[in-house]
Amino acid sequence: MNGSIPSREQAQALLQRLMGFSKAERVQVNVNSSVTANTRFAANQLSTSGSVQDTSVAIQSWFGARHAVTTTNDLSDASLRHAVESSEALAKLAPEDPEDMPLLGPQTYTPVQAFFDSTTNLSPADRAQAAISALGVTRASSDLQAAGFIVTGGSAFALANSAGLFAYHRTTSANYTLTVRTSDGTGSGWAGADHPDWNQLDFKAVSERAIQKARASRNPVAIEPGRYTVILEPQAVGDLVQLLLFYADARSADEGRSPFVKESGGNKIGEKILDQRVSMISDPQNPQLLSQPFDGQGLPLNRREWIKDGVLQQLSYSRFWAKKQGKEPTGGPGSVIMPGGPASLDSMI
Repeated sequence: MNGSIPSREQAQALLQRLMGFSKAERVQVNVNSSVTANTRFAANQLSTSGSVQDTSVAIQSWFGARHAVTTTNDLSDASLRHAVESSEALAKLAPEDPEDMPLLGPQTYTPVQAFFDSTTNLSPADRAQAAISALGVTRASSDLQAAGFIVTGGSAFALANSAGLFAYHRTTSANYTLTVRTSDGTGSGWAGADHPDWNQLDFKAVSERAIQKARASRNPVAIEPGRYTVILEPQAVGDLVQLLLFYADARSADEGRSPFVKESGGNKIGEKILDQRVSMISDPQNPQLLSQPFDGQGLPLNRREWIKDGVLQQLSYSRFWAKKQGKEPTGGPGSVIMPGGPASLDSMI
C-alpha cells in the first residue's frame, strides 16, 4: 500500500509537470492519492476482502476572473496535457467570478505526523486476524452472531499554484466497527474504534463492548412514552459535533441562513448557545485529531476555539468573506473535538 502513495517529492514533481503544460494567466493543481483496503465478516464468517487505489488530479485555470476546473485519474502525459487544455478552454467560456480571489503565495505549515507504516503495511491476513478477536468468541458461544467491517487506508493530498505555493500532507486511517446480536434476535450491541495508527486499536476491547451490550439488551421491556434523560456514546456525540460546526460559517450567519443567526440580526458570536460544560476546538496537531494543516486553497489551519464554556467564540471565514467583512480568514475546521469531563460512564448513569 505504502508504495502507491506518493511521497512529498513525487507529488511535487507531478504538480510541477502539470503546471508546465499550462498557458493560463494563473493555475492551481491538486493531487489526491488514496489506497483503501477492507475485510468484512457476517454470520460469524469472514466474507470479503479487497482493496482500491486511485490517484486523481484537478487543474483550475484562470483568465482574469474567469476560471474552470477539470479532473482526471489518467496520469499519462497526453491525458494530463488534455486536462490542462480543457480547463483553459472552459475558463475562457466561463462568466467572470465576482468573488474571485488572488492565489495564495508560499505559506508556512506546522507538519502533522498522521501517517503510520503500521497501517499501510497491513496484509489481508493481518485484518483477518483482527476479526478473529470477535469471531473467536462468538463462534465459541451458542447465543451470539457477529458482523463487522475493518477498513484501513492511506492517502496523500498536495497542491501547488503559479504564485509559488506548495502544500503536502499524508495520513493513514484504521477503522473497526462491530455488531453482535443474540441468536434469539432480541439483543444487539454495536461498538467501534478508529485511529491513524493500527497498533492503537484495541480490537479485543471493541469486541467485549459489543458482546456485553448485546447480552445486556436481550429481552427488552416496554416503557411508557415520555421524556427520559439519556447518555449518548462518543460516536453519537462526535456525529452531532461535526454537524454543529459544519454550519458554523460566518457568511451563512451574516446573511441569515444559519442556526447562528440572532433574531435581531447579525450572528451569535459572544452569546451562550450551549451548556457551560461544552467547549469545541479544532487543532490539526491534537493527538486525537491529527488532521490536515491547510485547507483546499492552501490556507494554513491552526488551533481555534470555536465554543468555550458554552459561548460561541468565532465562526469560520473564507478568504473572500473575511476580506469583505474586515476579518481574519480562518478556513473551515477540518476536524473538531469536544473535550470531555472527569466523570465515568457508570457514575453518569
